[in-house]
Order: sequence, then structure tokens, then C-alpha cells
Amino acid sequence: MSAFDPKRSLVERLKRQPPPNRSIVRSFMVPMEPNQIVHSRGSILALHPVLECREVGDVVIVIYDYMCFRQGEPARNLYAYSAQTGEVLWRAEDGGACSTDAYVNVVSESPLVVGNFAGFDCQLDIKTGLVVGKAFSR
Repeated sequence: MSAFDPKRSLVERLKRQPPPNRSIVRSFMVPMEPNQIVHSRGSILALHPVLECREVGDVVIVIYDYMCFRQGEPARNLYAYSAQTGEVLWRAEDGGACSTDAYVNVVSESPLVVGNFAGFDCQLDIKTGLVVGKAFSR
């Protein structure tokens, strides 16, 4: 994978990514029910109301409603769970844009790119939840 270049638009970067090998990566929207996240291998107790969730391979990506988090600091409302065990794998670091930042939507699953409240598309390492690049998208 090439290094992150903030001068290239996100659309350009995503167009240049090879399509994921569909025999390895299973990705789909996960249905949500009150207080639980149902996925292909079971369900996970939801900590807060859910804005969006996706199952990407063996990882369930969940964006919780940022209004349920402490105000005046980044929400850090993006979690990854193991699809096999339901255990928390990581909680994403904040995008570093401002004190009221929060994740709002999944833009891309491979690579994992998530939009935030401040208008940035943040590329995260799906194994660690660390932000590996970001580009202003608004």
C-alpha cells in the first residue's frame, strides 16, 4: 500500500486501491436491534445507541451515537469487536481535529476510512484502530 498523501483526494486514493479479495473479506451492513448488534456469528451487547455498524472479515466495526459521550472532548465512539468472540479489539483514537470531534459514518471498508464530525475522512488501521492518515473532505 502506498504512503498516505494528503494532497491526493480521498476519491483518487480509493480508486487506486485494488479491490479486496472477496473470498477473504466478507463485508456487509450489520442489522441492529435494541441493545444488541447482531452479526453473522452471533450478537454483541451494545454499549450505547448505534449510528452504524459493519462486519468486515472477522471484525465488527461499530460507531456509537456521539451524543452519549462526555461533551467538550473527542467522543472516541468507534469500536471494533471480534466477530468470533464479541470481545472489544480496540477503541479508535480520536481524529485529532478538535475537542468536539466524533466519528459519524463509514466511508470505505477496505481500507477502513471513517468520516468525522470535523469534516475529515480518517483512514484507520483495522488491526489497531490507529489513525494512519486523514484528508479534509468537506
